[in-house]
Amino acid sequence: MKLTTPVMPGCVLFLTLLIAGCASTQPRPSLYDQFGQRAGLGSLVDGLIKRIHANEKIAPLFSNTDFALFRQRFLEFLCVTVDGPCTYTGEELEEVHTGMNITEAEFNTLVEDLIDVMQELAISKAAQNEMLKRLAPTRKDVIYR
Repeated sequence: MKLTTPVMPGCVLFLTLLIAGCASTQPRPSLYDQFGQRAGLGSLVDGLIKRIHANEKIAPLFSNTDFALFRQRFLEFLCVTVDGPCTYTGEELEEVHTGMNITEAEFNTLVEDLIDVMQELAISKAAQNEMLKRLAPTRKDVIYR
């Protein structure tokens, strides 16, 4: 038996788009996963600490820093920032940075170092941008007013 019903061009297009859409609906990894979970975030913090020590523009800001504690707290903070299964146990950012008199230039230098480390770790630009977008509101709590 021969089918004689004509196929409408719109139906073919619809089915093609539907099939293509189904094929590309792979769930996107969480931001936490994109950063390599806790181990990847640890590498990010370790890389940033190395850059802090080597950067004469900002190293003096950290002269009295307990880097073991800084590492722990900053790792927790970043983990929460990327929706990881963590709890930040540190003080409010405004309290932590009170009296440090951090300038906008110093803040920007630290952000540039953070970006450099993310690039070294081959974090995607989309994931970098999302993290930076989430960190941007903290600027007001860090820079000296």
